Formats: sequence, C-alpha cells, structure tokens
Amino acid sequence: MTIKDLLISAMKNILQHKTRTILTIIAILIGTFTISLTIGINVGVNKYLDDQLGNIGGENNLTIARKTDNGLNIDNSEPVEYKDGTSQAATLTEKDINKIKKVTNIIEVTPIQTPIIEYAKSGDGKKYLLPVSTAINGISNTMQAGNMVDMSAKENQIIIAPEYVKTLGLKSNKKAVGKKIKLAITSQVDESEKIIEAKVVGVLTKSLIQGGQSRINKQLADQILAINNKGVPAKIKNSYQFLTVEVKPSTNAQTMKTVKKDLDKLGFMSQTVEDSVGIIYTVINAVTGVLTLFGMLSLFAACFGIINTLYMSVQERTREIGLMKALGMSKRKIFILFSFEAILIGFLGSLLGIVSAQLLGSGINSIASSGFLEELSGLKLVDISLMTASTISLSIMLVAFIAGTFPAKKAAKLDPIIALRHE
Repeated sequence: MTIKDLLISAMKNILQHKTRTILTIIAILIGTFTISLTIGINVGVNKYLDDQLGNIGGENNLTIARKTDNGLNIDNSEPVEYKDGTSQAATLTEKDINKIKKVTNIIEVTPIQTPIIEYAKSGDGKKYLLPVSTAINGISNTMQAGNMVDMSAKENQIIIAPEYVKTLGLKSNKKAVGKKIKLAITSQVDESEKIIEAKVVGVLTKSLIQGGQSRINKQLADQILAINNKGVPAKIKNSYQFLTVEVKPSTNAQTMKTVKKDLDKLGFMSQTVEDSVGIIYTVINAVTGVLTLFGMLSLFAACFGIINTLYMSVQERTREIGLMKALGMSKRKIFILFSFEAILIGFLGSLLGIVSAQLLGSGINSIASSGFLEELSGLKLVDISLMTASTISLSIMLVAFIAGTFPAKKAAKLDPIIALRHE
C-alpha cells in the first residue's frame, strides 16, 4: 500500500466508529478553541501595544525621578536611620540636573512640570476641566486629525483629546484644527485668574498608552506655568518631581542599560516609555497564559481519548491486522496506518477548534470595534493569523501522533498467526 492508500484507509477506519471518534474530536476541539482564542487575544492586544509604542517613539528618552527613603526598609520593614542627605522628598533641583548632564551619552535634560488649567470654556460658555501635559521632544502621538504641536513655535498650541472635540463646540476632528479655545489659568498663591487663548493644531487618537490628556507646546506650557507659579518662592518653583532626558540617537539597548545604571548610582530612578507600559504586557500575558493552560489540560485529557479510541480499534481489528500482515504488509506500514488515524483525529479536532475560535473572534472584533472599543482605533482584540493557526494545528497533530504511537506500536507488534485466531 502506498502512503496515499494508507491515508484513505485511515480515514475510513476512523469513520467506522463515528460516535467514539466524534467524542474524541470534540475534546480536542474544546482545547484547541480555548488555546486559539486566548493566543489570538494575546497577539491582538500585544500587537496593538507594539504599534502604539512604535508610533510614540521615545526609544532614546528616559523619565527620571529621585530615589527616596520613605521611612521603611523594604527588605525588613525596619525604620531607616536618618543621615545627612536622607530625605523623603522626591523633588529634583538644578543641582540634580547638572549632575545628570554629566552622565555619558545623555545629550539633553528637561524638567517635567505640570501646567494646571483651571478650566476650558466651550462655545456656549460652559466650563470643563482639561487635563494637559507638555509634549516631549522625541515622543510622538497618534493623531486623528492635524499635526503634533511645534515645540519651537512662538504661538500657543494644543492638541486635544478626542472626547473634547464636541464638548468644546468644535463640531468635528477636521474642523477643530486651526480653531482657538479659551483657557482659564489660576495662580496657586493669590488665586487670580487669567484667560488665554490656544490654537488647536491636532486631535489625538484615543489610546491605552497615551491616556486622555491633551498635549501643549513649550510656549503655552511656559505661559501657564508663569501664571500658576506667580508669587511662588523660587526654591519651590525650581523643584521638579520628574525630568526627561534624551540619550544619543545611536544608543543601543546595552548602552541604555549602562546609562540607567549610572543614574541609579547617582540616586535616580529611570525608565523608558516601554518600561512604563511593561505592567500592561505582564498582566495580559499572565491572564492569557492561565487560560491557555486550561486549554492544554483539555488537550491532555483528549490524548487519553485518542489512546483509548485507537486501543479499542486495535482490539476490534486484530484479525484484520493479522490478515494484512499475512498478505505481506510490513510492521512499519501497520504503524503508519494507526499513526495516520491519530493524526487525522488531531487534525479534524484542531481544524474545527481554530475555525470556531476564528468565527467567535471575528464576532467579538466586530462588536468591540463598533461598541466598547470603538475609540481605540487600530485595536483588533482577537488576532488569529494563518501562521498562528498553522502552528497550533501542527502542534496538536504532533501531540496526537505521540499519543497514537502506543496503540500503533501494539498493532505493529501483533503476531499474524495469533491475530488470525483472535475471536
């Protein structure tokens, strides 16, 4: 018999006992479905995060904060003895900036200050809170309309979060670009209020990473901070919670690690944009990993179904096996025949499981993109690619083959004379 004949024969054999075969296939289907869906979610969300990080950039930027002593030693929860220089304050000063500038491969250090807008006024006179942050050189934002703010421009520029477009009476994303909005700024000391204008140059795309803050250019940030800090003592005014540093563009991963170590020795914590969203990756991978484990346990149980199905098949077809051997069929071909049966069961179960996951995934994507994830542009919640599906299917067929080797070996070793006498 040729390989083709063995394959056709294997298909006929597994269809002879449909109930037993179908139950085994269903067990494989459940495991494959769970694994495919959870891997699809993992791939879809991670791909979205990767795309967002790629769009943002900032590979050569670090955010820096001072390492602090909070009064407790983390290792043993013992009180920390006060020494000169020990502080619970997290502020950074010009002295710290000068220290950081001396670190090898750092080319620019910029204080991160938080401009506070009291409210933004809409066209109908209503007032809304508008959280903002200053844009950072080297870090981009994905836009629905318009462009990033120009950090060197001498006019007040802002890119607003999408939820503020209609709220501020700007009608649509495209029509919002070029419009001016009124911002109320208050002094932290005497609470005096001043109204200033800012030009909308773009509308952000809603993102898990970028958050709902609007972004402003340096000109606008400086103007807001000047009003916020009116009357504030110089010592407080020139203290910062965070700094952003730009490392040489040619810096590789190893050099970035060295820069981080050098900063750590000076008493500063540092992280990249990728580091800051690392927790999101960890949570997603952990959740999908647990669900994938459940799918693998289901497949493990299905392996016993394959072994049981083929052992029973060997038992029922003992005389048939003896006859095939008597007619000259080799042990090798007997082994291949039963192995094909196991592989076919694995293939059918995995195929149905992947198709089921793909159909449900398409439904979830459709509902999510037009519903609760509508504003997260570019997020495909379940992404089962052809490569992923093929890998899952081949892996399950391999597992089915391994499970089928035990009954296949038994069939191959049967003595033809004893087998022909079997009742």
